Amino acid sequence: MGIFKNNLNLGLQYAFLVNLGFKYEESNGINGMSGYVKSISHNEIEVLWITVNPQERKVHLYNEWDCGGELWQREYDIPQDVLESESEFVNWLDEKIGDD
Repeated sequence: MGIFKNNLNLGLQYAFLVNLGFKYEESNGINGMSGYVKSISHNEIEVLWITVNPQERKVHLYNEWDCGGELWQREYDIPQDVLESESEFVNWLDEKIGDD
């Protein structure tokens, strides 16, 4: 091994997460989960935080008012085949976010 290899966050197979605007954060997701984090402002008054941990195959969704305050949160197991394709991941995640 080596310094660089030991500090890689993920294999290249998950590089599409960076292309989708996620940024890797260590234990800094809304629920303390390490992984790739992205926030999306929507409905003019809400912010959705998405934390993806492909190694554990988990996604955590946290929706809050733009001024703070939880509206809802959910956690899902990510199917392995979904992690193998950017388009499959996007479609699967949109389906999960749409669940109310």
